[in-house]
Amino acid sequence: MSSATNGWGKLIRAGHTRTNGQATVSRYPTNGGYIYEGMCAAGGLFTLSHRMRLWKMVFLGCILLIVFLSSFPWLVEPPHWGRVRWIPFLDVLRSPRWMLRDTITNFFLYLPLGFSYARLRRSSVTKMIFKAALAGLFLSMSCEFYQVFCPVRFPTMTDVCMNPLGAFAGALLATRYPSSQAHSPSQR
Repeated sequence: MSSATNGWGKLIRAGHTRTNGQATVSRYPTNGGYIYEGMCAAGGLFTLSHRMRLWKMVFLGCILLIVFLSSFPWLVEPPHWGRVRWIPFLDVLRSPRWMLRDTITNFFLYLPLGFSYARLRRSSVTKMIFKAALAGLFLSMSCEFYQVFCPVRFPTMTDVCMNPLGAFAGALLATRYPSSQAHSPSQR
């Protein structure tokens, strides 16, 4: 029988079952790694590999939604560098209320991206939150770069600042509410 450490740093053997008061967890070897499964405190069967697939789909869905909303309509022309609002938050202070709404909407649009990224990663909290913000920054810069070439979109540095903050806040929320607490009956 082989043995390895699980995500909690405890040593468990292949096929070994462990109870920690909240859940009974079993680990089974497969060709591509291990599958964790067990009964949660609510009495429902869960499989962590299925949960990870779900969070991957949520993460990819967030990326697709953000790219779609940031790039529609799909018109491409020569670059319009003169329309780029280079100074962050200046456009929010000088523009009508819709600009403030747009800034807040962008922040909340990136929250699920950071939350789902944090659910996918099993690393230290600081590193995970930093990487989620970096993923938000990369996606935001990519979308804003496309908007330079779109005649009906206005790229702003405010979006480049607020979007990673939204991903950061989403990852921070994911660390504040671990997945084991999110599924217990007392938290519903």
